[in-house]
Amino acid sequence: GYSYTNDLVRLWARLDNYNFWLRKFSFDGAAGTGSWNLPRNVTNISDTNINVREPRLFGTPKSQPAACPTGNPSDPTTSDPTLCQNTDVIYLAWGTQENVSPFMPGGGADLGVYITASLDAAQTFLEPVRYSTAKGTLFGDDEAAYESQVVTRPDGRRFYGVWNQFDVTSGTTVAEYAGGDITL
Repeated sequence: GYSYTNDLVRLWARLDNYNFWLRKFSFDGAAGTGSWNLPRNVTNISDTNINVREPRLFGTPKSQPAACPTGNPSDPTTSDPTLCQNTDVIYLAWGTQENVSPFMPGGGADLGVYITASLDAAQTFLEPVRYSTAKGTLFGDDEAAYESQVVTRPDGRRFYGVWNQFDVTSGTTVAEYAGGDITL
């Protein structure tokens, strides 16, 4: 995956913005070859005043051997199916930032943090949701969120994360935390 804008001049004029794009390589098991699919815009931010910032694409952690010895949640030796890795679940989290000219001092203000997940190994993604409560100054909010760090359970149904949140009024940055569930 990569952040992309079609034209830097249009970006600086706020006629285009950065979004996160993804290409996936698919193997042809029989022939031992494969091919890349066409790039697709995963974040789909249409407001050209907003750029995607610091995207994080991550999968689920390995199965916990004591609770899921075979890696199969249906195996009778599995004591906790939530600790069996589901490799089909992939998350994408990203910050947003005000799109401003690179010639403007200070750069664009941080806005909020978003998250989405794929349940089919990045073929499709769920509708993104705002992960942070902060929206940023572009939306009349005195708080901004950025630099998300997110982890999941091995089954991918639950995620946990932290991010930095800046309060413009007090001038302090604090770590915020939230978790969430997805339905498989």
